[in-house]
Amino acid sequence: AAVAAVAGQRLVKHKLRTSLPGVEGPRVVGTADLALPETDLLVRAFYPTSLEALPEVHLRDRMLPGASHADRKEYALGYARYLGLSEALFWRPLSFLGAARMAAASDADVHCADAPLPVLIFSHGLGCTRTTYSTLCAEAASHGFVVFALEHSDGSAVLSVRPDGRTVRYVKESEAVEDTKNMEEMQAFRRRQLASRVSEVTKLVEVIRALNDGVLKVSSQSGREVNWKGALNLEKMNVAGHSFGAATALQAAFGTDLRFDACLALDAWMFPLPDETFDRAKKSAHLGGSCAPRVFFINNERFQWNTNLEKIARFAQRDEVTLRDATHQTQSDVLAMLPAFLQRRFGLDGGLGDPLAALRLSNRLSIAFLQNTLHTQLRLLAERDHQLAQLARADYLSASVGDGDVLAKLVH
Repeated sequence: AAVAAVAGQRLVKHKLRTSLPGVEGPRVVGTADLALPETDLLVRAFYPTSLEALPEVHLRDRMLPGASHADRKEYALGYARYLGLSEALFWRPLSFLGAARMAAASDADVHCADAPLPVLIFSHGLGCTRTTYSTLCAEAASHGFVVFALEHSDGSAVLSVRPDGRTVRYVKESEAVEDTKNMEEMQAFRRRQLASRVSEVTKLVEVIRALNDGVLKVSSQSGREVNWKGALNLEKMNVAGHSFGAATALQAAFGTDLRFDACLALDAWMFPLPDETFDRAKKSAHLGGSCAPRVFFINNERFQWNTNLEKIARFAQRDEVTLRDATHQTQSDVLAMLPAFLQRRFGLDGGLGDPLAALRLSNRLSIAFLQNTLHTQLRLLAERDHQLAQLARADYLSASVGDGDVLAKLVH
């Protein structure tokens, strides 16, 4: 049995990728895990640098979070528990997976020549961390955005080693409610988590303002001071998330008094959102102008269902695209890293011939939306990349029906 286990570990490690996909933007990306013990916030920043090329591989940042080997082992064990795998047998292969390097330089200086830079706050989904969407976050940074990716402390992360050293484990539904079939209990549980998540977004906005004003000095987890004074465009604050993170982004954008330029909802899970948020979204749409943030839903076909889509439709002033045959993890780094046999083992394969193509398409559309060039990008997509266009369906494009028709003619 021991020999078989070792052989299995070697097979998994052999099949895993050793690096995340590169970026398409013009800037070399830097990353820094920010130490913010006063606020209990845990954040990884992705940002454009003035470097002309990426450093050697060993100087690039890892996918798995953690300032030490012990922390990274804790995260690997957390992933094993979440996936229902043997911790003893699988933490090493998962650590190997987490050692994959991303297309980003660790602790590089921020490129301030183009300052002030637009800001994007990113919220992760269930069973994820601040680094699970590194490909998307790095892509945004390569196009000039400063991305602050939160790791939430509400028990929705696969595991979270907090700034004060506490370890917060993933909270299963069966641990939080007596009857998991009772939708009222379940919704109350998720809304408590949602409130915690949004409070962290609110605190992060305050931190970002303090960083930009120069009244708050922060260091990365490696101890290097990071200078953000005057680098951030507070008038171009955006919020995004995947799944539960998308619900968090929508709640922050429409359920609070925070002001965001745009809200990006990736395969949104609408269940936790209270009715008041939909009412406020409807009211802001009626008011129009600067009161309403732009909102874009990118749906993955294999995850969405009628009730969820009906709730999405309550955001009348929206853009919406569906990725054909895509699974729920398409926007994360998971499909970019796991070999096909493990995707099938965990039910993550969506029949996509190339999951990286779906990730690339989702990222291109996301960046185009944040840059307010979505409809132009859809036209270019329809004209230049028939293969990628076939992966998408334009459901609802509020600004121009014509662009939707252009894409639809290619994909229907």
